Amino acid sequence: MFVKLNRVIVQCGGVQILVPPLSLAIAEPLTVTLTVAEGPPSVYSVAVTGPPTGTECAEIWACPPKNPGRRFLGSAFRMLAAAGAAEVGPYNVKGRFEERFGSIQTGQTYHCIVKYGNNVTGAQGMGVQATKVA
Repeated sequence: MFVKLNRVIVQCGGVQILVPPLSLAIAEPLTVTLTVAEGPPSVYSVAVTGPPTGTECAEIWACPPKNPGRRFLGSAFRMLAAAGAAEVGPYNVKGRFEERFGSIQTGQTYHCIVKYGNNVTGAQGMGVQATKVA
């Protein structure tokens, strides 16, 4: 639990804790909308309603493009970026996506998850997933 909480805190730009928090309550995104398009210019953008507030940050997770119809994604998701409450979306994470998974291709299915993390307590929500075919 120490490692899990402090991982979220550090990724969201906070200071590590030694004493566990009394509460791990955290908000969730209301909706997540993924916009993906092959270029030029290519686009990989994530919009969230119910943006993070105060000490929360939005963690944006993605997985490699999949063939249409593939449903099971397992543990393929990797964190691309963490955006603080002051950063208003939509979050353009195309550069990070392409560094990690390669260029965007038409006909592939793209998935992302947005989770909120708290940079004081280390609490992390379950997240909301979005899917888009390019």
